[in-house]
Amino acid sequence: FKIGSTLALELYDYDQTVTCKVVVVRVVEPNSAESEIAPSGFAVRIVDLDEPSRTALKTMIQRIKSGEVY
Repeated sequence: FKIGSTLALELYDYDQTVTCKVVVVRVVEPNSAESEIAPSGFAVRIVDLDEPSRTALKTMIQRIKSGEVY
């Protein structure tokens, strides 16, 4: 991934799905200088999320934080 790339992200939680448009804002390559202080991977910023998906994402995050299991 490259910083600035636009992606369609799908998050799955049991029978619930949230789809949104995101932009890559950070990339940490394996074996890079930055990987010595941060895990390898990438970070994204949500740039487009409709209201029903926003509500579903909030519910998903609350459930995960609470440790609730289906």
